[in-house]
Amino acid sequence: MPRVLAVMAIWPLATMAHASPVLPPIWSDGAVVQADRPILLWGKAAPGEALTVTLGERRGRGVADKDGRWKIALAPLPAQATAMTLTVTSADGVRAVANDIVVGEVWLAAGQSNMEFPIEYADEGYDAFIEINAPQIRFFVVEKHQSLTPQEEARGVWVKLTPRSAPKVSAVGFFFARELMMRTGRPVGVVQASYGGTPIEAWTPRETIEAGDYDSDARSAWQDALDREIKERRDAAALLKARWEAALPGMRGEELMAFSPGEWPAQTSTARMATVLYNGMLHPLLPYAMRGMLWYQGETNRPDGARYRSKLAAFLNALDQRWGGHRPVGIVQTAPYAWPVGGDPQDVPLQWQGQAEVAASRPNTGLIPTLDIADRRDIHPRRKRFVGERLAWWATNRVYGLDAPAYTGPMLRSISRVDVGYRITFDHASGLRNRAGGAAVAIELQGVDGIWQPAEAAVDGDGLIVDDRTAPGAIRYQWRRDAQPDLVNAAGVPAWPFQSKLP
Repeated sequence: MPRVLAVMAIWPLATMAHASPVLPPIWSDGAVVQADRPILLWGKAAPGEALTVTLGERRGRGVADKDGRWKIALAPLPAQATAMTLTVTSADGVRAVANDIVVGEVWLAAGQSNMEFPIEYADEGYDAFIEINAPQIRFFVVEKHQSLTPQEEARGVWVKLTPRSAPKVSAVGFFFARELMMRTGRPVGVVQASYGGTPIEAWTPRETIEAGDYDSDARSAWQDALDREIKERRDAAALLKARWEAALPGMRGEELMAFSPGEWPAQTSTARMATVLYNGMLHPLLPYAMRGMLWYQGETNRPDGARYRSKLAAFLNALDQRWGGHRPVGIVQTAPYAWPVGGDPQDVPLQWQGQAEVAASRPNTGLIPTLDIADRRDIHPRRKRFVGERLAWWATNRVYGLDAPAYTGPMLRSISRVDVGYRITFDHASGLRNRAGGAAVAIELQGVDGIWQPAEAAVDGDGLIVDDRTAPGAIRYQWRRDAQPDLVNAAGVPAWPFQSKLP
C-alpha cells in the first residue's frame, strides 16, 4: 500500500497540555459502573492540576502528574438504576461531565467472530431486538484497533439497547445481559471487545508471549514488526521536520497529505499478530472495574489445539495479574464443525480438553457446552441465545449465588473397575440419559494394538457401565471434530467429550 504522511495544520494544538480535565471514552454518557467494587477514574488534565471528582454521593480529589495524567479512586456504590452524573472539576472550575451513569453489573465479552456475531443474524435475534426497550442494558463496543504497544484509551461509546442500536451488538452478549438483568434485577453493562479470525496470541500481553509456550515465529514476527514501526516513525519524524517550513505557508487549516514514492516493505500490524489486540483493545480497559469476563475464542487456534490449554491458562493468568486479582471467567466451547480433511484429526477434541482443564484449575470459571447448538456446516452457529443464557445461568449460580437452570453438562469425574468392566462417573450428571432415547451410548475403546474400536456403554444412574473384559487401554467419547450431543443430563445439556486411560 502507498506510504502516506499526514500533516495536520492544527498539530501545535494537539501537542499542548490539556487545559481542562478529560475523561476516556469508557467514562462517558450512559456508562454502567460495577456495583460493590472500588471505582477508579482516570484521564488527563494540565500537569499539576488539582481535580475534584463527584459521582452520586461519592467524592474524591487528586492531582494530575507531570505528564497530565490523573487517577482518582472512589468508594464502592450499591447497584442502582437511577441515573447519576459524573463530574471532574479543575481548580479553576473547568469541568468534564458524563451524564446518565447507572450502577450494576459489568462484564467484558471478548473473543473472535462468534462473540462478535450480531443479534440481527442470530436465530430468535430479530424477535428479541425488534421489541426491545431496555435502557438498563448498555453496551460499550470497543472499536477494532491493533497496536504494537499498549494503548491508554479504548475507542467506543456506550449505547442503550433499542431496536435501532441493538442489531449490531454481540448476540451472545445481548442474551447474556438480558438474562442476567432479569435474574439479578440490576442494570447490566457489556464491554464488547471482539475481532473475527484472531488467535489467542493477538489478545495476549507481550511478556506472556515472550515467556510462554508460543511459536518462535510469533515472537520474532512481533519483534520484527516493532523494529520496522520504530524505524518508519523515525523516518517520518525526520521527513516532517524537513518539510515543515515548506508546507506551512500553504496550509489553510485543512488536512494535507504528502505521498512518498514506494511501497511499504511489509505490513507492520495485523489483527492476527501476537499482542496487537491486547495492546489496542484490552489493555486500555483493565482499570475499569468489571465483575468478570466472557471468553468465546479458539477457532483460529484449532490447528494447534494441543497447545491451547497452556495458551489459554497463560492468557487468563496474565489478565488476573493486571487486574490485581482473580476475575470470574465464562469459557464457551468452540463449536463442532465439519472441518476440511487434513491436519491432526484430534486438534479440536484436544482444544476442548484444554478448555475443560483450564476451567477446572481456576476458581469461579465456567464451561459452556455447545455440542447441541452447533451447525456442522457453519463455523458460526446462529443459536446464540443458548450460549448467552447458559453464560448468564453460570454467572447467576456460581458468581452471584442465586438459583438458575443448569448451565453445563456431564463432565468426566472418575473411571473405576467393576465386575463387568468399568464404571464411569460424572459431575453435573443428574438424570443422565441418551438424548435420542435408549439405554446405550456410543463410545470407543482402544485395544492393546492401539486401534480404536466402536463399543457401547449402558446408562446406569448418573454414570455409565462399560461391559468389556478384554482389558482395553483407553476409552473416549465423541472424540472427534464434529462431535454429537448423545449424552445429556436431565436439563438436556450435553456431556463434554473426553478421552482417558483405563485403570
